[in-house]
Amino acid sequence: MVYAQFASGYKAGGNNARPFYPSQSHAFAPEELVSYEGGIKSTWHNNLRVNAAVFWNDYTNIQLPQTVCSWAPPLEQVPCASQDNVGDANVWGIELEGEWHPTERWSVDASYSHLGFDYTRVEATSVVKKGMISPYTPENKWSIGAQYEYPLQSLGSLVGRLDANYQDSIYADANNRPTNFIPARTLLNARLTWRSPDENWEIAAEFTNLTDEYYYLTKFDLSSNASGYVDGQPGRPMEWAVNIKRRF
Repeated sequence: MVYAQFASGYKAGGNNARPFYPSQSHAFAPEELVSYEGGIKSTWHNNLRVNAAVFWNDYTNIQLPQTVCSWAPPLEQVPCASQDNVGDANVWGIELEGEWHPTERWSVDASYSHLGFDYTRVEATSVVKKGMISPYTPENKWSIGAQYEYPLQSLGSLVGRLDANYQDSIYADANNRPTNFIPARTLLNARLTWRSPDENWEIAAEFTNLTDEYYYLTKFDLSSNASGYVDGQPGRPMEWAVNIKRRF
């Protein structure tokens, strides 16, 4: 199946809901998005599925949270917690995903996405500059997984699965700085499942973040604010679990 689509939408404007000084009272305009996308969804030889998409978005009056109210007088710019229009941008990318069953027992699945972000205009009153990117916008992401089902005859079967996923580095704030930079990370997970012959019973042992990688999900950057600190939420460490399932 080949498809193409066009869509548009907006988010309403508003006012700074948390001014720390009267000068920080500030209205922001609606943001708008126009999106174009085309792609293909396909199945080959009854054991391979491949889907692909390309898209391009025209993003105007982007609303992002600010921790520096740059439009206020110099001594009243921080602390700040305001939504604001930072400018316009073009956003484009590709998405690929596939699933392959080379044999009855083996299966492999994978996905990849690339996202490009480029400010075409920035507000003169914003701390955002051209060359910066929107918060939590990784340029590349991918995942891959494989599993094999081993028959145990009258004892049922064992299914082993291993998967990995990667996310590029990101910034956690519209004002990209080293203090809100989150490095890239790769996570590895594994699972071993026993299924009874009638598949009514299932016992599984699973392990997440096998390499016990230390990484951050979010950061809240107040280093240039009156608070003068950065806090963040770390990702979960290596964990294991045992699951027992009974179907009735």
